[in-house]
Amino acid sequence: MNLKEVITKLYQKIPEHYRNKLVLVGSVNLYLQGISITPKKDIDFATDYETVQELNELLGNKVTRFCSNPNGDNYLPFSHLFINIDGWEIEFFDAVNYGNSYYFDLIGNENTKVLLQPEVKGLNLEQELIAYKKSGKEEKIRLLEKRLNTKI
Repeated sequence: MNLKEVITKLYQKIPEHYRNKLVLVGSVNLYLQGISITPKKDIDFATDYETVQELNELLGNKVTRFCSNPNGDNYLPFSHLFINIDGWEIEFFDAVNYGNSYYFDLIGNENTKVLLQPEVKGLNLEQELIAYKKSGKEEKIRLLEKRLNTKI
């Protein structure tokens, strides 16, 4: 199953009112916005604390890892939920309310754009660059800076 099919399958499982609270971030987001990168088989969605908790209830039979602690655990410093769909690891994490995510405070609607239908929003590249600078991922920083500097 390819990337877009996995996201479509995921969104079929999630009620619409949750979809509006999800923002695609990371390598898959970069890829879908035309950055020359090969995404791994993981898809990352930033959201709020409450949505992470509610998706855990909704997707319980697919959950592979879950942390309800607002400030995370020894794996990640924020509340998170991992599920598996057809060999793809999908992560939902709190980047709004608590914790120490590189995406904290970057995912407001003004910073997103619709990438796929239905309602799949991705973080704009300028905000991704801010997050990658916080994380120190040099290769992705270079790719983003190159793309943003050539943008008209």
